[in-house]
Amino acid sequence: MSINKTDGEKSLFKIQVELETLISFIFKALLKREIDPITLQYYKEMFKSYDLLSSIEQMVQTLIFNEEFYIRNFLEYEQTSNKDICYVFIHIHKTGGVSLNLMLKENLGEERVSFIIPSLKIIPLALINKWLIIDTHDTFENILAYIQRDMKIFTILRNPYDRLISLYRFAKSFDPKYYNPDTNPLIYLADKLELNEFYSNEFVKNRLSNSITRHIIPINYIQRWMEAYYSLREEERYDYLNKTVRKEIRHILEKFAFIGLLEDFEFSVKILGDILGIKFKEIKRDNVTDNIAGLGTTKKEPIPKYALTEDFKLLVKDIVLFDEIVYEEGLKIYNDIKDRYKNGDLSFANKVIQNSSGYMALENILKYQSAPEAELKPYKIKLNKVAKFKDITLVNGKLETYKVVKHISSEMGKFITLKVENANGINKINFSGYLNSKLPINEAKINIDFVDGSRDTIRINLIEGYEEKYFED
Repeated sequence: MSINKTDGEKSLFKIQVELETLISFIFKALLKREIDPITLQYYKEMFKSYDLLSSIEQMVQTLIFNEEFYIRNFLEYEQTSNKDICYVFIHIHKTGGVSLNLMLKENLGEERVSFIIPSLKIIPLALINKWLIIDTHDTFENILAYIQRDMKIFTILRNPYDRLISLYRFAKSFDPKYYNPDTNPLIYLADKLELNEFYSNEFVKNRLSNSITRHIIPINYIQRWMEAYYSLREEERYDYLNKTVRKEIRHILEKFAFIGLLEDFEFSVKILGDILGIKFKEIKRDNVTDNIAGLGTTKKEPIPKYALTEDFKLLVKDIVLFDEIVYEEGLKIYNDIKDRYKNGDLSFANKVIQNSSGYMALENILKYQSAPEAELKPYKIKLNKVAKFKDITLVNGKLETYKVVKHISSEMGKFITLKVENANGINKINFSGYLNSKLPINEAKINIDFVDGSRDTIRINLIEGYEEKYFED
């Protein structure tokens, strides 16, 4: 029995076939293979949700940020190493990085400057070796892991409070109907929420917490700081931030060949140009929220501007807890760079991180200069209630070899000084000492400040039973 289709059914069938052909063509052009049925159905549903041009744009964006795209398109590059020094731009969102990337390409040529790379792990090593300047949103750790070249690192910083307002305005400028809420949640939330509501949202706070710091400071540092900071009493936190954290942030920032400021963007770019040996034809800002209204998938109406108020700074103070210190220390370094540059001194840009042989441990790159060993003095402490330690498990990372602990602080006891020994790099050590405990407890979390300024957090199990005892080193 034959079935006669109506003209309407024939037209619908023709559209569906043409749509499948279009999707299959785009997919094969980008990924160099035929599309599978499940993926085809996924994109057909996407095309039903948006207009044709927006659907094509969304599909292309999805595919080019897929690891397979880079593997299939760039593996033909000759697999050779590159011994030349490269420049790595740690590109923090909303700091003028898009404008800088465009200017670098205009002046150096597109073949010498990378596109803005979200994650280095998806880029073949052969391609990384082709570029002079690598522009990435990736972290310090991944830069060392995936770029096997000697490098000079630079970045642009921005006042973290102003940056949060800019991030919100930028997210709010996009029309959410063109985006998947699962992959672009900030666009959806910014569209629905006002500024203060947006930064009161728990998802947003977690997503954007210390986002400047997370780009340029190793994650093990940040985890250790967070553990320590929130375990301290309120009156102890200020000292911790301004002694331990600030010192370590400054130490890491001093590894950078150059740090610029968005607030002084034109002069920052001028200095960078002299470091690179180029004179920029024109210094301009392209990816400014006010300039993109009505373009592509952005809303046509302009986004209102928001003043930076003390109430807003109080609202987001925990979100920028470490970011503020990074900016303050970066500002000091930039002002020093600026003074030296005006006197014709570019030696500040001579800092090379040697990584050509492959991944170099962060500890070796970031370690402090060797300091005189602390003098060991015998002491005696009388503890009224003590509990002997059993095994101690490090919460973050491995404990390096340290002979002396400066002090141990705990909400459960007073400051005491103890001796600690390393157990061959493993995460469990034996602890020789006693804890002054006000309450009988089975487990305690303790922060240890070492003589070199670093800190570890440990969690210990206590042997039951208390007794009066002296402890003498």
